[in-house]
Amino acid sequence: MSITFVKVVNHMSNRLKEFILKTNITTKELSTKTGISQSLISMIQNGQRNPSFAVADRIAFYFQIPVEDLFPQFKRHSPYPKHTSKAAV
Repeated sequence: MSITFVKVVNHMSNRLKEFILKTNITTKELSTKTGISQSLISMIQNGQRNPSFAVADRIAFYFQIPVEDLFPQFKRHSPYPKHTSKAAV
């Protein structure tokens, strides 16, 4: 599965909404606690902006989760064929 920018933004938006609902915090309170502007939080939540790593890190720190939990999981594809080790005969 290919991860596109749109998928990352949508995933980030959904995860932020989840954590906001789960903790029953307003965007204004989250803004005050994290130092991130309320408008930026709203744009991330509405899928209009993708946060920088620093912003994502502050959001993750507030919710006490690893920052990776905000991003979609994806599988890396190596351009090289899989190497299988065969014992010498």
